[in-house]
Amino acid sequence: MFLAPVYAQKQVGRDILASRTTKNLRKAVVSAPPCPPSKPTNLTLRKETKISEHAVLVLIKQADKAISAEDFDALIEFYADDAVLVVQPGQFAHGKAQIRAAFVAIAKHFKNTLTVTQGAAHVIDGAETALVIMETHLHIAETAAPMTRRATYVFKRDQAHGWLCTVDNSCGTDLLDAE
Repeated sequence: MFLAPVYAQKQVGRDILASRTTKNLRKAVVSAPPCPPSKPTNLTLRKETKISEHAVLVLIKQADKAISAEDFDALIEFYADDAVLVVQPGQFAHGKAQIRAAFVAIAKHFKNTLTVTQGAAHVIDGAETALVIMETHLHIAETAAPMTRRATYVFKRDQAHGWLCTVDNSCGTDLLDAE
């Protein structure tokens, strides 16, 4: 049975003590030491995973190579069947067929000179899902400096296929500015 500690509300303590019939029980409750202050737990907070540590980032690098080589059949294997690609604010490709077609159009738009690389990255994962926030660098033959975006990607871990991209948003938070 739970007995109220001495530092509990006085009335509650009196009610508990009044309901007890033995003097020893009363003495035990009244003389009980206060609860010690809580001790720090052994909880370890996990930091975001560094770029070289997470399997998702390895996949992203492989996908970048497929984009740069215009190997769209290999590229599409990094995506879940029901994935979505943000082509540009307000324009989305849903499913593997549309995503593949979008990448073909993107390559054509950049006159087949697009090379994709990644910069700083953070991966936050839990519940079989990974949120990736990273710099995406688009190198285009006609420009001196790469176009840099702060991209966001969502991956889910599939039992049969491992990590698959479900949301590919190379526009990142720039979508907020488009509204």
